[in-house]
Amino acid sequence: MRAVRIEDVEWEAMQNSHRNGGLEFKTILTGAEGTPENYWLTLAKGDGHFFSPRHRHNFDQIRMCMAGRTSIDPKKFMEPGEIGYFPEGTPYGPQKDEGENITLVLQFGAASRSGFLSRRQLRQSTAELGAIGEFKAGVFHRTEGVGRINQDGFEAVWEHATGRKLAYPAPRYESPIFMHPDNFAWRPAETAGLRRKTLGVFTERETRLEGFELEAGAKWSPSPERAISFAFVLTGTGTVGAEEYRRQTSVETIAGEQAVYHAATRTEAIRIVIPMLG
Repeated sequence: MRAVRIEDVEWEAMQNSHRNGGLEFKTILTGAEGTPENYWLTLAKGDGHFFSPRHRHNFDQIRMCMAGRTSIDPKKFMEPGEIGYFPEGTPYGPQKDEGENITLVLQFGAASRSGFLSRRQLRQSTAELGAIGEFKAGVFHRTEGVGRINQDGFEAVWEHATGRKLAYPAPRYESPIFMHPDNFAWRPAETAGLRRKTLGVFTERETRLEGFELEAGAKWSPSPERAISFAFVLTGTGTVGAEEYRRQTSVETIAGEQAVYHAATRTEAIRIVIPMLG
């Protein structure tokens, strides 16, 4: 189990970007490079100048808007508290922010087993491509070497890093799915002082989003699963294992691990469970 308090993580400016600029990151947790389940959990801060063309991924993505408004396409902005699930293979965009915003973002290898590039792989490949072309408005424009002259920035980086052509999985969903957690009803759970709400279960992998709430003094230990799970604390204080948690603490468990939450004050959190591909 790992617990990371957001105030212990420094902001990092986006460098060698395959997209337009305008973002800073707090990298909270990362997975194991080269595995189908590799992931990146981050808090992203936009200065209002981020742009990305219409595109799709070969990985899954979950976002929660924390502050400001986050652009999804010309007709859709995510508002604070709203959660979006962006499935692999499903196109969205173009994105063009109109003001400052902060978004919690989880990107992870999806059911197609295409995996997810590590930050090291992404930076290295972007820098190497920068020597033979230019990234502009989310597109890689090649000026030297063999390959497509104009190509989606991430697609170009992925193909350079892996040495393979990126084959997008067939979309399972027509569009990204957006959730308003406050509009879901709480239900009593198996432990005194605990309430839970299911926000969604996605694809044959059964990736699961849920909320949980603990009254002050209550304890809860989610059953171990063959999955990676993340809990992001929205409000409250307490302990998880030997670690203290407070607002915007993130907790990770891997397959077989069990976390024990003990709430000192009323605690509410969002939890994401990602079964192993195996």
